[in-house]
Amino acid sequence: QPQLLLFAWYFCASLAMERWLNGGTWALFPWITALLLPLLFLALYLRRSLREAAAQRVQESLFDLLMQRLRLHRRVLIRRKPLSAWQDFHSRHLPVLETYLVDYRLQRWLVATLPVLVLLLILPISWLAALVLIATMPLIPLFMWLVGKGTVALQQRHILALDRLGSLFGDRLLGRQTIRLHNAGAMEIERFTRASESLNDRLAAVLRVAFLSGSVLDFFSTLSIALVAVFTGFALLGEVRIGFYGQRPPLSEALFLLLIAPAFFSELKVLGQLYHSRSDALAAAAAWGDVIADPSPPAEDAEPGPGALPLRVDDAAVLALEGHELLHIDHLELKPGDRILLRGPSGTGKTALLEALAGLRQLHGTLGIGGAAHSSLAALRDQVLLLEQEPTLFPGSVAMNVGLGLHSDEAIRSSIRRVGLGDWLAALEQ
Repeated sequence: QPQLLLFAWYFCASLAMERWLNGGTWALFPWITALLLPLLFLALYLRRSLREAAAQRVQESLFDLLMQRLRLHRRVLIRRKPLSAWQDFHSRHLPVLETYLVDYRLQRWLVATLPVLVLLLILPISWLAALVLIATMPLIPLFMWLVGKGTVALQQRHILALDRLGSLFGDRLLGRQTIRLHNAGAMEIERFTRASESLNDRLAAVLRVAFLSGSVLDFFSTLSIALVAVFTGFALLGEVRIGFYGQRPPLSEALFLLLIAPAFFSELKVLGQLYHSRSDALAAAAAWGDVIADPSPPAEDAEPGPGALPLRVDDAAVLALEGHELLHIDHLELKPGDRILLRGPSGTGKTALLEALAGLRQLHGTLGIGGAAHSSLAALRDQVLLLEQEPTLFPGSVAMNVGLGLHSDEAIRSSIRRVGLGDWLAALEQ
């Protein structure tokens, strides 16, 4: 810790100052300073390097965990969050999770150890200064806990409001032609204005709580250090005869006391600043915990052979990502060449069933592919093609979107004509 080197230099500087004021010198002080300063810079460099390495590992671990979940569930997982939330995960939520795991947890350890070290250094000099610091310290964590308890709830509501506003904006952007057709632009602008004002109010509430906790921390730490400085100064003047073990403390001891006393609260102040990152991280964990959770994935059977194979499902439950049952399948049999119409009111589980048959959701029951028993349909993930109502178009040409760089232009034109878009293709300028 760089603070330990600073404490050593404070002690030497206090002795040098006392000798200088008494008309003497300490020849070793410049050499000690020349030795401690490079060590201090080296300690700071090593601490920053280790912090960056740890942060990189945390970010990579969380990102790899997310990618594993995406490989398992794909569109099932993606549909759970609006596009803006996925963008916020990389730009806002991942950094605060990193700060919590790397900085906040280390800072808690420093808060538990460094003040004890400062007290051990102060107690032989002044029992009253140690008593003042001990009496003040419990009040700070107490207020931090009281304030932070409400901050987490505020942050969770703030994240939810951001997700809803991003989803609303994306939906209106996709439906801009319909809005223009119905001349509803002014109404939508008013709706966005109300939503943004509500979001600003939530953000202001979070900032008010942050300011309150920071002010409480500064107030108690400043008051405590001021009390120590005042009675130490009066003790040097001989006006105060309590608090020290002699009639008047030596100047070197009093100066050393005043130099290291602020260190009693320095790490606690840093913890107070990181406490809001903790609130952000807890809110982010609540929003993404079910997405990047790491349950043991179901065992995957060997992939079925090539070609169309019959599929049979009996007495099976389609499970949500959290593990509860979404719908139950009594009996379902699919044979090569079947064309099946699946219909029902919205919300009855049509999409969930298709995703389960594509191996993207867990199925618990009796499963068979090509007459062979299987424990899951995960082996079908890369063998089932699922075409949605809203296809994804890539930037580039029609040929790139249709052929994906794998087919000739003539084959692409033939495919487009077969689906009835030949005239549309011919009408394109390029």
